[in-house]
Amino acid sequence: MKLGAKIIVSIMIFFSVIFLFGGYVLISYFYEVTMEREVERAVEQYQYNKFVVQANLITKGENWFAGAVDGQYDISSMASDMNGTVAFLAADGSILFSGFPAKTELSGLFADAEPDMVSYWFMKINNRTFLLTMGIVAHGNASVYLITGVDVEKTQEQQAQIIRKFGAVYAMAVGIGFFLIFGISFFITRPIKQLTAATKKIAEGDYGERVAESGSDEVSQLARNFNRMAEAVNEKMQELSDSARQKEDFVANFAHELKTPLTSMIGYADRIYKKELPREEQKKAAWYIWNEGMRLESLSLKLMDLTILNHKDFCLQD
Repeated sequence: MKLGAKIIVSIMIFFSVIFLFGGYVLISYFYEVTMEREVERAVEQYQYNKFVVQANLITKGENWFAGAVDGQYDISSMASDMNGTVAFLAADGSILFSGFPAKTELSGLFADAEPDMVSYWFMKINNRTFLLTMGIVAHGNASVYLITGVDVEKTQEQQAQIIRKFGAVYAMAVGIGFFLIFGISFFITRPIKQLTAATKKIAEGDYGERVAESGSDEVSQLARNFNRMAEAVNEKMQELSDSARQKEDFVANFAHELKTPLTSMIGYADRIYKKELPREEQKKAAWYIWNEGMRLESLSLKLMDLTILNHKDFCLQD
């Protein structure tokens, strides 16, 4: 994976996780606050309904309440004065009155009820969410379970709408963020791409290649150091090229210097070998051979001196 792609993927993952986590915290907090408000409202409605029941007890008396508990009197008339949806359960769990749909199972709730305590549950009724609050209303020897239901489906729908809107905002933010991060990544990696292209050209033999220098950040410093390195490499290659050319010239000149005496020596030696020469001419030919041999020896000694000087370090003085 290229550096630009790594930058894009890393930043996108980081901000996506942060964005999702932040959205989850905010949505959860909003839902909890809303639900707490709904619970407070439901408890207030329950307290009001309990007050209505107690007011009826004061006006109608304990006998009416005991008869209502025994099922002798219809207590549905009180429901019209109450808030929300209400239900009354006897101590044995039987339903005395219920404003909920007929198939709603309420008898299983009263087992968790405690005196002087208000309990609440969330229940799905006919595909709608209700917040049920329940407590015990007692008068004399008689007591009933009072249940008040508040429809909180709108709160659930608002939560779902917020999640959908958050999803849309998240998708839009990711899309915009991708293009922004792509631009930033391109801007950051462009000098590195130029350096990569320059190194490739230098590797192919173009030692005059340079990169643009601008700014004072780390990448700009890298570009300046690269140009210095390329300049040093170019100078070194020029020195090596000059040295190679000088060696070629030296070999050519040395070969030329060898050719002349060797030609003379071969010529005089061939003449002595093939012909019968007078003593004077033999001595003359031998002298030429000796003279050219000494010349070759001098050249070889000079070459050895050059070789030795090449391996010595000299201390320069003013």
